Amino acid sequence: MGGVSAVLSALFGVLSLFFYLIVVGGDRLSEAATSATFFLPSGAQLLAMLLLAVGLVALYVCQAEAFGALGLVGFFLALVGTVMVAGALWSQVFVVPRLAEAAPEVVNSGTGSVLAGFLLSFLLFGVGWVVFGAATLRARVFPRWAVVLLIVGAVLAILPLPSRAIVLQVAAACLGYTLLTGRGATDGRSSWAN
Repeated sequence: MGGVSAVLSALFGVLSLFFYLIVVGGDRLSEAATSATFFLPSGAQLLAMLLLAVGLVALYVCQAEAFGALGLVGFFLALVGTVMVAGALWSQVFVVPRLAEAAPEVVNSGTGSVLAGFLLSFLLFGVGWVVFGAATLRARVFPRWAVVLLIVGAVLAILPLPSRAIVLQVAAACLGYTLLTGRGATDGRSSWAN
């Protein structure tokens, strides 16, 4: 189920980006958030992050024996960061639409403790996944190209970009697919060249 969750995370991440472009587009966030269709991109994004957390657990379990202390630290940081980002995305689904009606300027400005919370969440998320990726690279259980993509995606997730986790989610989906098919996931010897 963890491999399926990782793959579905990328699917919902891509759907979220697609819905965001259609629903929000060039409008101000407060204008888009008052529409019922705002639940499409925000809900898909939240679901993608929750599925990513489940996928992370499966990716950890698959290589726990080869991981070592760095892997355990990376897993812990990535899991806490993913949970914090899911919390931030929860607010996009349930808080932002109400706030857009009551105080649209607050939604559009994105300052203060809300901004600090988002920055901290995505920073921990990205750093945790970078460490997890580095440990995964060392463990040599998954194809190297997919792990490098995961690390690149983790770095991009720190930057204030729209759909900032999409590359990481696609990379996690590749690793999840490896779990599902068994191709490329080995004891660490032959997959290094993949």
